[in-house]
Amino acid sequence: MSPVRNLTIGRQSSAVFALRAMSLVHVPAAPWARPFLLRAVLMLASLLAAAAAQAQTKPILTVEQECAALAFAPDGKLAYAVRRTITTRRLEMQRDDLWMVTPGARPRRLLDGKEVGGERLALGYAIQAIRWSPDGRRLAVETRTIVMLDEQENTAEGYGTVLLEQSGKEIRLQDGEFVLSRAHHSAWLGDGVTVAFLTEAMEDKLLHSIGTVRATAERGDMPFPGLVFAAVAWDAPRNAAVALQRDANLRGPARLVWLDLLKQTRRELVVVENFTGGLSVSPSGKRVAYFRGRDTLEIRDVEQPHLVARVRVASGAFAWSSDETRVLLKRGELRKNGSLVWVPIPPLATESPAPGSPATAQAGAVQPLLEPILSGLTFRDFALSPDGRLLAVTTPGNKHLAVYSMP
Repeated sequence: MSPVRNLTIGRQSSAVFALRAMSLVHVPAAPWARPFLLRAVLMLASLLAAAAAQAQTKPILTVEQECAALAFAPDGKLAYAVRRTITTRRLEMQRDDLWMVTPGARPRRLLDGKEVGGERLALGYAIQAIRWSPDGRRLAVETRTIVMLDEQENTAEGYGTVLLEQSGKEIRLQDGEFVLSRAHHSAWLGDGVTVAFLTEAMEDKLLHSIGTVRATAERGDMPFPGLVFAAVAWDAPRNAAVALQRDANLRGPARLVWLDLLKQTRRELVVVENFTGGLSVSPSGKRVAYFRGRDTLEIRDVEQPHLVARVRVASGAFAWSSDETRVLLKRGELRKNGSLVWVPIPPLATESPAPGSPATAQAGAVQPLLEPILSGLTFRDFALSPDGRLLAVTTPGNKHLAVYSMP
């Protein structure tokens, strides 16, 4: 066992330990030597305190397998994908497993990659994202697929969404399929039967169209024909979304809009300059946040979009706290390693000058006091439970899963 794991002293006791150490050390008579010794002892105390904090931060659950995607349900269930490779027809094919764990229970496999697709001609897939329905009873599992086209083992890549009950049972559509082909960023809506998804409207997924399909219907629908979007954030419990609408030729301004997916109505919120990603709706549906540039997080009120707050912080992936007073941010690029910090959200205030003016991109931006967690360690990916009590992370390199109880 490593020395760090054996270390049980806390922050306060480590400082006492350091002071005691000073009394045991013979201090040279030369005055110039005393500051150096004191500095060394204080540095030792700081290192001991940091090591103690790290040792006392222990996960309540670990999965020592490569985990690629993870998502919490509203009631705290955690679904996660485990990378799996099988050999079929002399080829190595990736077919990920999907697991679910409930706090205090043993993990249960929902999807066995070896059995997906039955005896079809070698279907390989990798799970990219997982989203729970608002009632926590269904899942939409986004996959990247590799399909064998013929006996000569020619293949083609694609993507789609697998629809599942929380038991792992396939939810089949009217045509008998349980996979929405060429659908990504899919989510169950609050009515319990409708799935909203995006389809590619421009190559490399630069622009998207929005589609919906009911699990009992024969055909899907395009609720906003002719409109394309650069980014979409679902507000699934309220059957709505906030999206960044663009012209099909990418000219003209980017408009932040609110969409009612069932009534098929649209309401423009504000023109957004220099949008760089991270579009997200708060748990209550009352606020929307996104990054402008590489270092400004902008938060707006959905009903009163002239109310805004800006925070000066490096861009990255983030999750809202349950009370919407702060966000948990992993700084850096998506799918890259980064540390986790809490970022407080300042009060929203009336924007001046006019909303959307390029001159206001960083006007009034607050430099927040960041609060690092988990000893400032870096992680590959993370998910925060809706109630904020559980945090799941994957480690760099091996991508092992760890779940922590949040204070």
